[in-house]
Amino acid sequence: MNCAEAVQATAVTHVTPQPPITVSHQEWSPVESRKQRRVRLRVSKVVGKDATEGTHGTTVRGVPRRTVLAVFVGRLHKDMTPEDLTAYLTAEGRKGVTCRKLKPKVGQKFRTAAFYVSCCHKSRNTFDDESR
Repeated sequence: MNCAEAVQATAVTHVTPQPPITVSHQEWSPVESRKQRRVRLRVSKVVGKDATEGTHGTTVRGVPRRTVLAVFVGRLHKDMTPEDLTAYLTAEGRKGVTCRKLKPKVGQKFRTAAFYVSCCHKSRNTFDDESR
């Protein structure tokens, strides 16, 4: 049995017509929309060096974030080391360069080397300059 014969065998050949459904307007009633109650969470953002008193009598202190420039460097030769890249970027005039080689996840294999590179914010003007 091919596909067309299977469809014809399962097709309904006789349908009993149903009488039309009639509804009077008196049976209709307006529907009121239910507004969802929004739960607002109180968020306390701790910024700076001052101590803040918490809700349970605890003291919370914020730590200022270091200003660091971080980028991804990829598609380098697979034998490249973090020391080689650090030496190259330092020779190009970047300050405080730190390189970390990214490792593949389990089951993956990289054909090229990829690095997480960070440097001091003072080098931000030269870090993304393609003319150098």
